[in-house]
Amino acid sequence: MKENKLSLKVTRRDFLKTAALVGGAAAAPAFLTSCGPGGTDKPIKIGMLVPNSGPFATNGEDTTTAIKLWIDGHLGGEIAGRKVEYVEEDTETNPEVGLQKARKLVEQDEVDVLVGVISSGVLMAIRDYIHEAQKLLVVTNAGANAISRGLKTPYIWRASMTNWMDSALWPYWAYENLGTRAIPVVLDYTAGYEVRDSMVYAFQDAGGTIVDEVLVPFPVMGDPAPLITDIASKDADFFYLFNPGGNGVSFFQAAVEFGLFDQIQMFAAEGSSSEDMLAAYGDPAEGIKSSWNWSFIDDIPENQAFIKEHIDTYSQPPTSYSVQAYDAARIISTMIERLEGDTSDVNAMVDAMAGISFASPRGPFTLDEKTQNPRQNWYLREAVRHTDGQLHQKTLLTLGEVVDPGDDSKG
Repeated sequence: MKENKLSLKVTRRDFLKTAALVGGAAAAPAFLTSCGPGGTDKPIKIGMLVPNSGPFATNGEDTTTAIKLWIDGHLGGEIAGRKVEYVEEDTETNPEVGLQKARKLVEQDEVDVLVGVISSGVLMAIRDYIHEAQKLLVVTNAGANAISRGLKTPYIWRASMTNWMDSALWPYWAYENLGTRAIPVVLDYTAGYEVRDSMVYAFQDAGGTIVDEVLVPFPVMGDPAPLITDIASKDADFFYLFNPGGNGVSFFQAAVEFGLFDQIQMFAAEGSSSEDMLAAYGDPAEGIKSSWNWSFIDDIPENQAFIKEHIDTYSQPPTSYSVQAYDAARIISTMIERLEGDTSDVNAMVDAMAGISFASPRGPFTLDEKTQNPRQNWYLREAVRHTDGQLHQKTLLTLGEVVDPGDDSKG
């Protein structure tokens, strides 16, 4: 067993190495300060940092459309009496490009607030710049743990989660229901290490045994056959899969072809079981178990209203990226409304973030002041055939409320 990998804790250096950043790329000029428009007579500029190209382009589209669904659909394109303008920039899921685009949005476009970021690598690349520029960023997905721990800055808040939160609770259920021996199968980069560490901590705390691990090459997976053979050779009850995007679809399809699921059970991370992934997998995905902060099928009234609104507006169902972005837009609008439309003081904007609470499509939602992350429920889910004929995630039970611990004490 590769103890050295399973005990890995990701540092800021690991993030920068994984992201392949050039030295000093994240540095910001010391003189740079917040450069919002000041008065309430000008439009509010919202800068969107999302991938519009590359492997996560679909996730970027889900993000931008959901933000506009809240602001344009619910608020009529205004917040506290001020018109809203969107300035969109493509990060290309590239840390260096993400940093360049963040600079442009702040220094040239003079946006009032930033929103988006799908990749943890991009988030880590822009962290120092955001901190020095003193520009508020509401993250819609990127879960890098360090941003809520050793590298926490008052100017970065999340509408999504930390990577730790993904595996905080479900391993206890899995130990009782799937078996006592498990293998994490995760992407060989920062987010993969972090969801693995959380899963390993919780599963071992429950009494389980981590048989080994399988690291999936990233960004190019290559032939999935050796990975599948490796998984099948382990004496384990189930494996935990974190392999999102196009590579994950290729892996799943090959696993079905090789009969892997006839030999071992799978429990999927959200990135490997989201609505778009289920659609790409097709019929063999029915019955997949997973865990996340949102399910398409549940009894939450706000969720059913959100789904209907999304389908009516865009003629397609939302994804978890949609939900997180929708809530991010609501966070931003609530913060600005608390300040009666005045975005001239970034520190006042930061102060207005703490304790924002509302009934989300996910369920009860509150921004935790300590970690600057949501305090939210986590659910056990199963992929089932819905009345629309498609596979969707259905909530089986609520595992409990989760908030990041704010340190590395639990994985």
